[in-house]
Amino acid sequence: MKRKRNVVIIVVIAVVISSALLSLLLLKEKETEGVIKLIADNADLYVRDFHLTEVGDPDNTWDIRADSARYARNDKVVILDGVAVAMTMSDGRVYRMKGDEGTFHTDSKDMMITGNVEIVSENGDRMTTDFIRYSDRDKKASTTDMVTLKNDYLTLRGVGLTVLLKQKQVTLLSKVDAVIDNRVLE
Repeated sequence: MKRKRNVVIIVVIAVVISSALLSLLLLKEKETEGVIKLIADNADLYVRDFHLTEVGDPDNTWDIRADSARYARNDKVVILDGVAVAMTMSDGRVYRMKGDEGTFHTDSKDMMITGNVEIVSENGDRMTTDFIRYSDRDKKASTTDMVTLKNDYLTLRGVGLTVLLKQKQVTLLSKVDAVIDNRVLE
């Protein structure tokens, strides 16, 4: 009888300890849910709600946000989904870019944004295209795709674009079409 009672007590203690450990594990899992989500997916690191501020260059500051990001350390590249970038120039000008996907090279600071790309300047000038490539060394943004540039009084369309940021120069490369709002001409 005493032996049965000891076995029952040991079983009850084991069940209580197991339940407590399981509860602690589940509680710990819930606590870390909102912090940062890391998942291995053919990348060294996967992050949701990605945010990076790059301030190493005196000519411009990057603020990069994305729904998710995958970092491949060997390639030194961050692959971004649902990307939004604010680039602040040393003279205070701000350009906001967004697109479906992007890549950011951590060594060269070069970037490419693809899919429904939209760039808006602080004065409301808007550019749309399917992809844009940025070279940090040259401070140059470019594309070979169809581009639309639009503001309150002018719409320009063309194929290919080069933007030299330091020179504040924008060049549409070919098949350029311009429409001027009649209010400007009156």
